[in-house]
Amino acid sequence: MTSQGVMHLHVEGDRADHVEWVAESMVARGSNYFTQKDARGWIWVGTDAGVAMFDGHLWRRFSRGDGLIWNDIDQNSVMMDTDGSVWIGTSGGLTHVLRPERLIQGTPLDLRITHATLGGTVLGAQTPHPLPWVPNAALNLHLADLEHGEAQQTIFKVRLRGLSDEWFETRDPKLHYPGLAPGEYTFEAVSVDSDHQRTSQLMHLSFEILPPWWGTVWFRLVVVAVACVLLAAAWNYRMHTLSVHKRELERQLKERQVLLERATRDALTGLWNRTAILEILAREIETARKLSTPLAVVLVDVDHFKRINDTYGHLCGDAVLRMLGTQVSARVRATDSLGRFGGEEFLLVVPGAPEQRPFLPLERLRRSIAEIPFSHDGLIINVTASFGMAWLMHGSDTAEKLLGRADTALYSAKYAGRNRIEYAEVG
Repeated sequence: MTSQGVMHLHVEGDRADHVEWVAESMVARGSNYFTQKDARGWIWVGTDAGVAMFDGHLWRRFSRGDGLIWNDIDQNSVMMDTDGSVWIGTSGGLTHVLRPERLIQGTPLDLRITHATLGGTVLGAQTPHPLPWVPNAALNLHLADLEHGEAQQTIFKVRLRGLSDEWFETRDPKLHYPGLAPGEYTFEAVSVDSDHQRTSQLMHLSFEILPPWWGTVWFRLVVVAVACVLLAAAWNYRMHTLSVHKRELERQLKERQVLLERATRDALTGLWNRTAILEILAREIETARKLSTPLAVVLVDVDHFKRINDTYGHLCGDAVLRMLGTQVSARVRATDSLGRFGGEEFLLVVPGAPEQRPFLPLERLRRSIAEIPFSHDGLIINVTASFGMAWLMHGSDTAEKLLGRADTALYSAKYAGRNRIEYAEVG
């Protein structure tokens, strides 16, 4: 024994082969005034906070609550009597423990929940189950350890499952939990007397708080169902709106396409009209200048077109123009552009055309037109065309000059007997 704490030694011969400090706090932290072993083999230790006793299994502390006159023990003031009783001197007087074995109690502590309320409802065996939810209804409980002795010896370990699974300790028997949310709860409590190494049985109190009507399952299901219906309605409305908008856009696009066709296409032949084919020519001239690539234009004129109109009628003449436009379009490249230049005259823009005389693709086109039988109302009409071709001269050459040279070449083909190609002079 030392002035503070108790050391356990085992001595073999002249040496200690086992040494350890007693870890029990009631002797490890107190000032110790005596250590004595009685006839039963129990160890008694007097401290400034009562008497600690070890029965070979557990350490227990006894104080004024157990009958000790005073907790502060005097130095070396213990005597083990022959009848098994123990005399202990304290600063407040002498205590005689007649039957020390009665200090060791094996029975559990008697813990009770003496009072429990939730809001204005008393919880107990007759409590209606489950309970309706009340705003800010607090849970209040009062615990009682029905034992004799000092109240401060008892520690309560409590938890409210459903709120938290963590245990916490308190010496206050009055517990308060502020307004609880709807749900299932179980209050659990156990009392612990660490001095006498006694505990109570686990006490529990279960109850359920119903949610308010707006928190019930059926209400949530209704809300979900209504939300689904609204979402479906909103989705259908959105899809309907998008569909209407899409149809309107398609209608406007078709109208624009029709207007664009009317603005850029020749009503009779379906080819580019004069304005559109001249715009195409302007773009091709700009491209040819930037890339320094060749560009040619061809003016195509139906031979003796006035004779066809006078002989067979204007409807037949219109049919000849339509068929000629179709045949020429089918025999030129996809990069070439064909438009009606005016009356029976057509303009063909040929980007990338090499400066060749004769220009063989155009020669083949002329022959194919002459060989195709044109028919109208059962009448077979032989149609030929004259061609004037000119190439762009880089520098100051313009669309007007280029078309002028092609037009001069076309008139040369007419005067030379028609159904032929004439090429504009260079320079």
